[in-house]
Amino acid sequence: MTKNPFAQWSWIACESRSDLEARLEKAQGRVLPMLVGTEANTWGHASCGTTILPIGYANLGLLPEVIGSDAAILVGSGQALTALDARTGAPIFTYAMPTVFHEFLRIEDDLLLIRDETGFIALSPQGEERWTGLCADIIEGYEISGDVITGRTMEGADFRFVVETG
Repeated sequence: MTKNPFAQWSWIACESRSDLEARLEKAQGRVLPMLVGTEANTWGHASCGTTILPIGYANLGLLPEVIGSDAAILVGSGQALTALDARTGAPIFTYAMPTVFHEFLRIEDDLLLIRDETGFIALSPQGEERWTGLCADIIEGYEISGDVITGRTMEGADFRFVVETG
């Protein structure tokens, strides 16, 4: 695995879209265009240094996760993963998740490994699906050792996936 060039962004929840917009009017720093997901009903913004990314998202029980580098910002929220140009905020790609996005697991020069509610997906930096390992149920817990992912679902089924992207 190569060095991870991405930094985690901090999250600030807002009470409403109007609350978010009022905060943005007072914001110091660079405010990127607002990212509004499908059926947005919850609002907040992510920040890293002096850059702010306002986000509207469908509240499915998980906060958006935002990471970024000098080149790209990745936002996992609801049932989508969106990559944005870090300079302009313009979309690079959007990937529709099989279920609800949970977390970024591994970031390499040529691979992004992410987890959703029922499995794992590997994407290229351009958002092309390279590999998936999906379960029939919600994941309760997992471990990663090299390229092997093992774990158990909430229904008690064990799983084992080998991440193959070549």
